Amino acid sequence: MTGRVDEPVGHPFGFVLSEDEDQRERICRSLSSEGFDVLAFLDVGSAQAWLDEETPEVAIVDGAAGSGFEIVAEIIEARGVRMMSIA
Repeated sequence: MTGRVDEPVGHPFGFVLSEDEDQRERICRSLSSEGFDVLAFLDVGSAQAWLDEETPEVAIVDGAAGSGFEIVAEIIEARGVRMMSIA
């Protein structure tokens, strides 16, 4: 059986940007348990490079103001991506 061309392949992407390794890993585990394929970034440059080509289904951006994290959050929000908060 073959799928249609317009059918999504795999799980939706979850996007995580956090400099804190432990926090990033916790968030990734949580999103994975909700059925997302998770892409995690520890720096703004790598995250922006990925966003130049792709758009996630959901995103969590956890970083200090003034470090460029807010720019990434603005890009994601402008695309209508659901932003999730850290509980």
